[in-house]
Amino acid sequence: MSHKMQRRLLSLLVLAMSQVLNRPLRNLIVDLVPERRGPVDDATEAILQGMARVVAVIVASAVVRGLAELRR
Repeated sequence: MSHKMQRRLLSLLVLAMSQVLNRPLRNLIVDLVPERRGPVDDATEAILQGMARVVAVIVASAVVRGLAELRR
């Protein structure tokens, strides 16, 4: 698998996984965050969404590396 193809696959997997991880996260944020939001609530939401993206990148990277090794 070429490096270019690996990057494309990684990008697609990260997008898909981010969306999958953010759905339950949005529901959690709606439940935890009151109607009147403050800076702390915004920071909490940003941190949770950032962590979901980091997890998505790590998992997608591992999947792409595994696929690349299998194709060798």
